[in-house]
Formats: sequence, C-alpha cells, structure tokens
Amino acid sequence: MKPHLLIALAAILGLLSAASPAFAQSRDTEVKVERRTLDRQDKIAKPRQNAHELTRGLRITVKNLGGSAAAEGEVEWAILVARPGMQKALLSTGKEKLQPLKAAEVAAFDVGAVPVQDSGNKKQDMEYQVIVRRAGAEVAKVESEASFSQQAESARGAEKKRKKGK
Repeated sequence: MKPHLLIALAAILGLLSAASPAFAQSRDTEVKVERRTLDRQDKIAKPRQNAHELTRGLRITVKNLGGSAAAEGEVEWAILVARPGMQKALLSTGKEKLQPLKAAEVAAFDVGAVPVQDSGNKKQDMEYQVIVRRAGAEVAKVESEASFSQQAESARGAEKKRKKGK
C-alpha cells in the first residue's frame, strides 16, 4: 500500500475514534444532540413498581463551520425506546427542513415526543440517530449507540421495505 494512503487512512481512523456520541463534525457542519424532557407525569400508574412516565425528545443544533453560506438540506432523526419485558422497541422518526446557513450560523430543532418510563423495574432507555444531508449527500451523522441501525430495523414503528410493484 502506498505511504500517502496509509497516512490518510490513519488520519480518518483518528478522527472517527475521537468522535463523541452526542457530537459530530464534518468539514463544514457541526451537529450536537441533547436529550430533553418535555413533561413529567407524577401519577404513579403502578405503585409497586414506582413508575414515572416522561415524555422525552431531542434538541438538535446544526452549525455551519464553513467560511461561506451552506446550502439548504434536511435533518433526519430517529428515537428508539428500548422497553424491557417487551419484544420490540418503539421507534419514532422524522425529517426537518434545514434552511441555508450563513458562515457560523446555527439552526436548532426540538423534535420527537416519546413516552419513556423513568424509574422502576422496567426503566426504559432512549437512544437516537441524527443525520444531516445537503444536496442529497450525508454531511454529518450522530448516533448515541453504535448498534442503533440494527436495533431500529426490528423496532415497532419501523417502516418495512415494500416489494416493487405493490
């Protein structure tokens, strides 16, 4: 293998290993994702389990790091709630329009509203994936868990690929 290819490969691997699960940065785009709580129901449906229901979502921030304006695009998001004791996780997805951003400009999105059990013996975890696309090309991607795509394929609410002609 040629030395310049090895150096480029090492640089790419170094960048990938330094990425944080809640943060992604490409050459011109920075994406930050935070979990947020929309509301809390203090009613306990099952007192013995001490279960509290939350409605949770995501706050997504996209920043243009380039020296010039960035084209419009879209932010595609997915939230997966793992539900212990149930066969399938719950999947919620959506797309948001990303307006053109001037240099150093930031766009923020509050997305999703999924029910999550916060405590008790059936506490539920919320995982996410966010992809930013411009001109149809992926420019940044953030996943809270490396196996997100595999888990989402088998989740309740996941779109199944339909056969052509139907």
